[in-house]
Amino acid sequence: MSLIILAPFCVVGIIKIFHLFRSFSKFKPFSKITSNNLFTVISVFLVVFLFFDTGFTYQILDKADVTSISLSATCDFPKFDQREVTSGKWLQKYSENNSTIYADKNRASVLNSMVSCVEIPAYFDLVNSTSYIFLGTVNIARDKVLISQMAGANIVIDEGYRSPDDILNGRFRIYDDGGSYIYGSEVRK
Repeated sequence: MSLIILAPFCVVGIIKIFHLFRSFSKFKPFSKITSNNLFTVISVFLVVFLFFDTGFTYQILDKADVTSISLSATCDFPKFDQREVTSGKWLQKYSENNSTIYADKNRASVLNSMVSCVEIPAYFDLVNSTSYIFLGTVNIARDKVLISQMAGANIVIDEGYRSPDDILNGRFRIYDDGGSYIYGSEVRK
């Protein structure tokens, strides 16, 4: 809402600053610019600004560093599909109250809306042996989990993808719906 209201003031402000600058400047090319040319320059500037601000330019020019969730199907961000929701409901129903549920950074933020969940720590040996490990669709497809190494409560030192093989060592898949897996320390019925 504020951008809709403030957008005309941006254009009017640029025009006023240009006229003020032109009256004090003795640079000849400024006197040749008409109002129509000025509107064209402002329009081109705003279109270029829009392309850079939305990440469209980065998506076209640099495929390695994706900045826009909406423009990239491969970007990993906190999202759930229906199979992950179903496994979250399964965890609500069948997980033991004293067991901790672990998931990677993006899945933990969404899974927390259904059950109490903790991010997988950077050091896998800190994971309790009686806990559950949740892997979502992206984790299964890429065979990687997103791990953050924290300093204190709010400072992320390092964030990256790691293979979940070390954390799953000695665990059994107790739930599999084709889009998400839940691992536990023993096979449940």
